[in-house]
Amino acid sequence: MASSRRSVYFYTGTENDLPLEKKDMDEEIRREIMTKLTVPLWPTAGRALGLGRNATYEAARLKKIPTIDVGRKKPVATAALRKMLGIEPDAAT
Repeated sequence: MASSRRSVYFYTGTENDLPLEKKDMDEEIRREIMTKLTVPLWPTAGRALGLGRNATYEAARLKKIPTIDVGRKKPVATAALRKMLGIEPDAAT
């Protein structure tokens, strides 16, 4: 009989284990990260890191993803997200 336990996977914070290469990131998410000061924790930041919804919130709870507490919302500063992803803003913007 199969076990009903589920493993939870999330971004560990090391440089070499990012789940997505920047070229694989959805263009709309990349545009938001490059043009806005903050983005929503889910779906934008989570999907940029290659995480599912539950793993995204768990990583934020464990402080693996730095969030800004604004009431119930938990936006992520795009500067911190770009640093985690290893991407720099375009010089033209």
